[in-house]
Amino acid sequence: MPDCILEARDLHYRYPCGKVALSGLNLRVTAGRKLAVLGANGSGKTTLFLCLNGTYKPTTGTVLLNGKPTGYTRTDLLAWRKQVGLVFQDPDDQIVGGTVIQDIAFGPLNLGHSHEEARRIAMETMDRIGIADFAERPAHELSHGERKIIAMAGILAMKPKLVILDEPTAGLDPSWTERIIELLNAIHQNGTTVVLSTHNMDFAYEWADEAVILARGATLCLGPVGEVLARDEEMRSARLYPPLLLQTARYLGLAGDGAPVRSRRQLLDRLSKSKIKNTES
Repeated sequence: MPDCILEARDLHYRYPCGKVALSGLNLRVTAGRKLAVLGANGSGKTTLFLCLNGTYKPTTGTVLLNGKPTGYTRTDLLAWRKQVGLVFQDPDDQIVGGTVIQDIAFGPLNLGHSHEEARRIAMETMDRIGIADFAERPAHELSHGERKIIAMAGILAMKPKLVILDEPTAGLDPSWTERIIELLNAIHQNGTTVVLSTHNMDFAYEWADEAVILARGATLCLGPVGEVLARDEEMRSARLYPPLLLQTARYLGLAGDGAPVRSRRQLLDRLSKSKIKNTES
């Protein structure tokens, strides 16, 4: 069985106001994979993420990191967040430094590095993702897309094994969305497990290895993304719509013709081959 880096077992979470956000949720995050967490607003995605990095302690249930139950002492949480980084949907909830380099160095400082070492790590991180020229810019003067990148860089500077991102492309124009996706792919190719939530089913279908559908604070299904997003009953129950690529492939009779169609290029290639077959016949 592939290594499970992070697991949620029967998680329940009730807010002080009495609202139930998680209700018996189960989830396994496989090391080295790209996982998309899908669900309508209010399905429990953000609360789940806050439980998965120790910000929230579940009302009942267990979070396991590398197969062992997590603790909630200061020492436990520090060790936990060395391995699991969380990037919030709104970067303004995360950026704390006056300048970009101060913000990105904040995480390494909290991990015990000296100021000099933290700045070195921050500069290395910025150089690696192509934003070294941002170093001395005031964080509050950055665009929304730039602040998203900075929030991600702040987490990457702590070199976690797993990065969790809450709606990383929300509110971005197409060019910034593409840049964020390129960064996510680079993070993954560097050996980091990536988990993210999104309402964009087309993006999830093309990007992810695995997907989980949440509804009413519980897990409806988890598995390979192509299989999960093809489960019409669960998708309807979660108030989600299948990705356009999958719908198009089904409509044209291509969905069962070999490997799943997971990108526009694959769809065009499949259509081309189908056209050649029809011409030959």
